[in-house]
Amino acid sequence: MYHRIFGCLFLGLVSVLPVAGNLVHAAAQDSAAKPHYLTAVERAGKRLIAVGERGVILLSDDDGANWRQVDSGNDVTLTGLTALDPQHIWVVGHEGTLLRSDDGGEHWAPVLRGVAAAQLALAEVRHLRASPVSAQAQPLIDGLERNAERMIETGSSEPLFSIQFTDSQHGLAVGAYGVVLRTQDGGRTWAAVLGHVDNPRNLHLYALANVQGSLYLAGEQGFLARSTDQGEHFTRLDSGASASFFTLTEDAQGGIYAGGLEGVALRSSDQGATWQALTGGPKQSWVASRPGPDDSVIFANANGALFHTAKDAALIPLARSNGGPLSDFIASPTGATTVVGPGGVTHALKAVSDNAVLEAHQ
Repeated sequence: MYHRIFGCLFLGLVSVLPVAGNLVHAAAQDSAAKPHYLTAVERAGKRLIAVGERGVILLSDDDGANWRQVDSGNDVTLTGLTALDPQHIWVVGHEGTLLRSDDGGEHWAPVLRGVAAAQLALAEVRHLRASPVSAQAQPLIDGLERNAERMIETGSSEPLFSIQFTDSQHGLAVGAYGVVLRTQDGGRTWAAVLGHVDNPRNLHLYALANVQGSLYLAGEQGFLARSTDQGEHFTRLDSGASASFFTLTEDAQGGIYAGGLEGVALRSSDQGATWQALTGGPKQSWVASRPGPDDSVIFANANGALFHTAKDAALIPLARSNGGPLSDFIASPTGATTVVGPGGVTHALKAVSDNAVLEAHQ
């Protein structure tokens, strides 16, 4: 997530590696998988979908061994995606871009782009002004209005970083300067709900997670918030941390995990009321996280290392890419992990187990 946000986007597809213990095999590189700046990867049924810079969208139907590029109709950096089911996929990106596919990623239709998201934000501001506004809220509304007007004047919108649906009808997309867009009709229409989030400083919002029916937001300067009403209202959570969070996930027991700058990683087992720091990880920023096997969670950092959680809240090294930084990863049903990040296909990966380090070469 870190690289999606700040533009430090890295090349290519990095391959398939086992979650623990066995040899790592470099993925075959299809001609469509030539080095691209890739930022996120997601599974839609049996298909993998990766997105990145200049509107690139890649599909793989053999767990990352081969990839082909499809036309997204865009040339902006795409930053995140989610799959409602194998057919219905949503993608977000820079300039307020929101795309959808109803055929498993083969074809893409624009939903929002250019000034559309900024216009939604300005409409929200005017709606807020039509209601009684406290003196405390006035500076927030003024700032939102100035930012929306500036975006419209420049012909663009703020970047969107993450998108999540709680069901087929209700979804949220979040991004820079606290922008929150919501749909309640399956994505046919979207509205800004900036005034529904306890974010008076308009902090950037980088990650979304749906955990047991509640929605969670994570952003800069330690921002965390929770909604229990389908995103109608978000209440700020106090984690005690000031580091920006770039990734959110859950474990099999409904525990919530947040990771971010300088290796800060937290866990909550009570819906965000209290948080416990995870120990044993390096100081590199966490950029992605996913549920792992055996109730664990897997974190990936900006230097290309993967760690998994232990029952004592410790982070244990799992694997690393010699290709350098990565931006996202996803595990397959067989236990392999497809990683998007730097340098095209990885030439040397290392899988770390309790007793040995095993190398595989191209």
